[in-house]
Formats: sequence, C-alpha cells, structure tokens
Amino acid sequence: MSTRSKLRADFIGAVEGAFWLLVTWSSFWLGFQQQPLWCLIPITLGSIAVAATFLHRPWALALSRYRVRLSRVEMLWHVLVIPSLLAMPLWMILERLFGAITPEYQLSLVAVLSLSGWCVYVLTQLVKRSFQSLRLNRKPAA
Repeated sequence: MSTRSKLRADFIGAVEGAFWLLVTWSSFWLGFQQQPLWCLIPITLGSIAVAATFLHRPWALALSRYRVRLSRVEMLWHVLVIPSLLAMPLWMILERLFGAITPEYQLSLVAVLSLSGWCVYVLTQLVKRSFQSLRLNRKPAA
C-alpha cells in the first residue's frame, strides 16, 4: 500500500472527524441558546450527509476501501465513542465536586471531550506519518 493512499485515508478520517465535531458543537451551541428544536437541524444535516456519501457510488467505493475504513473507525472511536463513554463518569465526578450541573453543560462536556479526541487523532496520525517518512528515508537503496 502506498504512502499516498494511507495519507488520503487519514485525511478522509480527519475531515470526517471535523464534520462530526461541527455537528456536535453546533447542536451544543443551539442547545445552550435554549433552542432545543433547532438542535435537530445540524443532526438532520449530518444524517443527510452520511446517507449521501453512502448512496453516491464513487464515494461509497472510496469509503469502502480497507485503509479508509480503518482510519474512519479509528477516528470514530476518538471522536464519538470514547467521549461518550467518558462523559458520564466525569459528569458524576464534577457533580459530586460542584453540585448539580445543567444539561447544557453536560452536552458541553461531551463536545469538549470530542474536540480533544479529534485533536489526539490528528496528532497521532501526524506522528505516525513522520515516523513512517523517517523509516522510508533510512531504507538503503537496493
């Protein structure tokens, strides 16, 4: 597998992670503004975008390649799964320390954890690419 295809797969994963962050932060912001019905707009747009990428044949083929799937799953773990699993214990700890927390701040906790997870994903990919380029540059010419 070429370095270019790995880079493309990681770029697709990072862009999709940024998209999910945009959906999370926009729904958080609208919920924080006391407009819960408007929170459905970013979620609906996100669902339509996901459905369009799976139904549009060239994108479906590009996204079904092994390396892209691997990168996207890794990104989803960093952006969606781990923050969702960490939010509840952290919320319980913060509630014990500071008292009752409103639902808006609970959602902001998930949004902040998602942002930090995406940053960890991007930094991990950058470190992996830099080590890979160093390894490729050190190989003796045959």
